[in-house]
Amino acid sequence: MMEKAGFPGPRRAYHFLPAHYALEDLRHRRMKIALLDDLNDPFDLWAVAQPDPTLRKAMRAFKLHVAQRFGMVCFSLAWHNPLLWSHYADKHRGVALG
Repeated sequence: MMEKAGFPGPRRAYHFLPAHYALEDLRHRRMKIALLDDLNDPFDLWAVAQPDPTLRKAMRAFKLHVAQRFGMVCFSLAWHNPLLWSHYADKHRGVALG
């Protein structure tokens, strides 16, 4: 279906993680969903800088609401990005599951 829409066909997505989590995920045939409050960037889900304190308070409430209900799993179309290996695959010692 995607090939008809101009996409090149099926692609592989990669998930970077430390080796011990990769082995655990493979063993249990599942992937961990990260809690939004546990992400390494405290500004995730913040679309823009918000100088207005009222809107900032509303955005914090929205982020809390979302964080209590949803998680996040991140993927990349490329396995060879050094920044992804350093941040998400245990400083280049981990695994990229594809």
